[in-house]
Amino acid sequence: MSTQTILYLVLVIPVILLLWYVIGSWWSGRAIIKTKKSDPDSEGGEAADLPYFLPTAALQVKATAKVIVRRRADDNTVLDTWLGTLELENTVIIQPDTGQRLLACYAPSLFSNDEVKMSATAQGLLENAAATAEARISNIIGMFTELPAKLLQREANLVGAEEEEQAPPPASTDQTVEFTNTFVILSSELRGPTYIKKWMIHIDGMDADKAFVDASMRFDIPQVPERQVAANKEYTGLLVRPLRNVTLSVTTKEKGSGEFADEPLVKYDIQVPDHSSFLCVPVKRAPFVKNQYAPKFNAGMLVENTISKPSELEGFAAIPVNVLKAIFSIPAQLFNFKINHLKEQTDLETAEQKLKALKDAAKPQPEKPAPAAPQAPAPAPDAGKLADQLQSLLKEKLKTDNAQGNVPGNLGKLPAEDPPPGHGHNREEREVAFNAAVAGLPAPPLISMWQGKVPQHGWLSYGNEITPLCVPAAGAHLITSWTANAQQQLKTPAQDAVNKAYDKSREAGGGCKIWKFLDNWLSPGLFGESIDDYIKITTNDVDKVKLGVHYFGGCLAGLQLPKFAQDHQQWERPSGPLTGDAAPGSWCGHAVAIVGYFPNYFIAISLGQQITMSWDFYLAYNDESYVVLNKTDWIRPAEGTSPSDTAFNDLANNIGVLQG
Repeated sequence: MSTQTILYLVLVIPVILLLWYVIGSWWSGRAIIKTKKSDPDSEGGEAADLPYFLPTAALQVKATAKVIVRRRADDNTVLDTWLGTLELENTVIIQPDTGQRLLACYAPSLFSNDEVKMSATAQGLLENAAATAEARISNIIGMFTELPAKLLQREANLVGAEEEEQAPPPASTDQTVEFTNTFVILSSELRGPTYIKKWMIHIDGMDADKAFVDASMRFDIPQVPERQVAANKEYTGLLVRPLRNVTLSVTTKEKGSGEFADEPLVKYDIQVPDHSSFLCVPVKRAPFVKNQYAPKFNAGMLVENTISKPSELEGFAAIPVNVLKAIFSIPAQLFNFKINHLKEQTDLETAEQKLKALKDAAKPQPEKPAPAAPQAPAPAPDAGKLADQLQSLLKEKLKTDNAQGNVPGNLGKLPAEDPPPGHGHNREEREVAFNAAVAGLPAPPLISMWQGKVPQHGWLSYGNEITPLCVPAAGAHLITSWTANAQQQLKTPAQDAVNKAYDKSREAGGGCKIWKFLDNWLSPGLFGESIDDYIKITTNDVDKVKLGVHYFGGCLAGLQLPKFAQDHQQWERPSGPLTGDAAPGSWCGHAVAIVGYFPNYFIAISLGQQITMSWDFYLAYNDESYVVLNKTDWIRPAEGTSPSDTAFNDLANNIGVLQG
């Protein structure tokens, strides 16, 4: 090799590579991770290394009202009642803002050996991220920080000021009675200017016009302009929302006037994700050196960021030093080359002589034994075991069989009843098959809510207050939730379609049996469509309902409602025995669509309203529940998967076979 060639390799090529590196770094902005907003109108699918959501918040409030009851001293007759003290306990529930879907993409570089790892929780909130980039050097030790996903919780205990009481007359006594009510302010409501929670407390022993104490609350929420992530723009790094303090003012109604007071009863601060801004956490390469990023997230929010970056000047200065070392070492390299060349020639001559001697003394070599026949490959594992179990479960359709019953109340669900003998699989077989089918599914996430994409007035009551058609109304609510999450266009069944479904499924005395309604929905169809099948799940099993909600988009649950549940949007199991107004069925039988859950609560749709139902209430009053399989509404046409992106995809791929 000539001196000119060595100088060319030492000087010219490094300069060309350096210019290429500088221009390429400037063009790319040295980004390791770029983030952009997802385009909902994309037809061909969008490429991303990690899709995730910005965080938002809902608020769970536990209100404790202490009511003063004034009684006559001689005969204990109730003379007057009023609201004394109001205590509030608040828990912030962090959940994904499904209206802000982001795509994080790795941006590779020819001159950098990178190690990037990102992950999100089951809800789609950022959980872990780590990046290591070293310019032009392939000695990177990857660093990855694993973080647990926790719910950001902050509780505030606030006690309202007690109203100034006038001295009671000598012939009366005052008694304090405590009532509690737990409810959830959804994320969309938490961004509104006001939220009113209606709470009427019934007091025994009072005249009808004075039997209730109005403990309704008005939450005044400061407004901020909501900032959207710009479309068609890439951000160098990961987008997050910061926290902001929100001062909530809670006002109660004045006694006697029925109007909310001018001054709030209490004010308290909570911390929620700030919808008015977002931050870009940069993840960029540093020129000429190795740098590391390890941001830490909790519930999708940045809590810590570790950056390790040496001096770029030191790395840049090493380049000319190494070039000069190479130039001054050229004479020594040429001298060593000549010596090595002479040695190689001598070794080659010696080797040729030895080879000739070996050829002269060579003897015929015995034939090598034939290689052993390869063993037959082991049978491939049954990767479709779960799909086969679900397929066998859904092979048989249930048939329609008329029966008659009485309506236990004005909402319309008749008492739970298994299909007649010979009507498909019996209950025990279907429950065993379903348990086997879901055994391979991952545990559902801590929170799963599908109702968020339905507009505020998207739930219809369908006149269930007058006509006992709650069973087909619950089916219509499932269609509304499915299509809001999986289809481009929301589908809300019309009143006429629900009326026809009721007329087709009702009993002679009014009301419906759930299994008979589902049979008609299966074949010949209701609401202008047919479902693929339905499965009855174990009664009073919260985990099975959670599986049904998350993987299949909802659960049609039958309840025997107690009388005390009337006019309540929060269904809680009362303490003590389930007798009197707390007895199951003391109000009526009812069917609801369960479309979401969070710790200790389900979100159900009843009479066109979102009901927060505690798991304890469900366990006390549930008498039957069903999971409905609907490929038409629950499978996204473009992706061929359900919105949960889970093992339900295997079931969706077999729906066509099951219909055959």
